[in-house]
Amino acid sequence: PLADSVNAAAASAGVEVMQALHRLGGNLPVYQRMLRSFIKDLADMPAQLQTQLAHAEFVAASHVLHTLKGLAATLGATALAAEAARGEKQLARADASDAAGTVATDAVTASCRAIAAAEPGLVGLLHALQAADLPAPGHAAPAEALDAHALQAELRSIAEQLRNADMAATDAMATLQ
Repeated sequence: PLADSVNAAAASAGVEVMQALHRLGGNLPVYQRMLRSFIKDLADMPAQLQTQLAHAEFVAASHVLHTLKGLAATLGATALAAEAARGEKQLARADASDAAGTVATDAVTASCRAIAAAEPGLVGLLHALQAADLPAPGHAAPAEALDAHALQAELRSIAEQLRNADMAATDAMATLQ
């Protein structure tokens, strides 16, 4: 079970957080990382969509909305995912013959509004999750001494894994963090 503050923030944001956690195998740290990354990506999406619209790059804009739809659905932001799906379908119907770009414009405008509406709630949810993970005052774990040589060895190992496109680097980074 999640803290009441997290459940309240999720409800306020319109996020089905328990379903999202179920999809992620109950892994709350992974959910938090994904949510943090998603929020960061959301900040750039409206400008990206507007630029693509201005250049009549409807296919590229459709790809952005497809990505938005998938990530929002994975994170439980169902209303945002639904709006992105609508926009994606509208952009699929838009083409260069749509001289005024009305179909594409409507799709991008609605998607940008949905992003703007969802973003504050998602940020609130992230803050609630971060606050819930903080240890209670006076119960903090003692800090471990940093072993510089071990850290350097781990970093060299991760660098080698990355050079070799070894997915084990993901786990090694999580362990190191």
